Amino acid sequence: TAASGKRYVMYSSGNGSLVFWDGDAASARLQIDTSGNSTFAGNVNVPYGKGYFMDTTGAGGSNFVKTINDYETVIGTDRGSAGFAVVGNSNIRIGFGQAYTAAQTKLFINSSGKVGIGTDTPETPLHVLTNTTDNASTMLIQNGSTGDASIKFNISGDTYSIGIDNSDSDKFKLSYGAVGTNDRIVVDTSGNVGIGTSSPNYLLDLSKTAVAVDTYSGINLQASNYGYTIEGGLTQNIGGELIFSSNSVGTKTPRVKFAANGNVGIGTTGPSEKLTIFG
Repeated sequence: TAASGKRYVMYSSGNGSLVFWDGDAASARLQIDTSGNSTFAGNVNVPYGKGYFMDTTGAGGSNFVKTINDYETVIGTDRGSAGFAVVGNSNIRIGFGQAYTAAQTKLFINSSGKVGIGTDTPETPLHVLTNTTDNASTMLIQNGSTGDASIKFNISGDTYSIGIDNSDSDKFKLSYGAVGTNDRIVVDTSGNVGIGTSSPNYLLDLSKTAVAVDTYSGINLQASNYGYTIEGGLTQNIGGELIFSSNSVGTKTPRVKFAANGNVGIGTTGPSEKLTIFG
């Protein structure tokens, strides 16, 4: 009998379990079976600064749950290189609050392995949801050292990367392979955009590596099967030229040509005079 007048009984049950019985409530508060397993009828309170420690093979008390200050509780292991796992047959939630509701979930992992941040219904392997009305970023990819900050995409061995190239004046790049290798699109810090060049000198700088034959870089403006093409490039052993062409079902027809020698041709690709008009 406790000092408050409540009655407690400790006895051995028919199956060999040790039972702590609350006589007033007519219910068991603690049962310890013959295998040492314990069943509590209520909460187990551990005083501040103390912890609940569990053994691993050859290391007593190496896994623990412990309150380390007024606000933080740690679940961990101090067994050297030992791993730590959270495993469940269904969903796993990590959140904040006191009611443990879905509304307080911050990180959610469903049974398919999809991870939701800010959502408990992730639709993709990683689903990030925010509900802001400002221009705050949803995600930050940052490198705190001298490397690049980038994201890589890969399908069947073909890899593309986007990110900031720290070794090239912090230019933003879309590259085939790692950032900074085989650059496809480059944006420098002044806003110049380069396609085919890593050093754009204009708001839009198109470039193509010269080869032993005629080579061009251009822009194609098309609606359905019809459009216009603007090309500029190098003609072998002559120099640069600019051509405006119409484009019908994939067939280009030159309309205006600015030759490397300064001659202009309308309706002809071989202007022999300063202005040659044909047709």
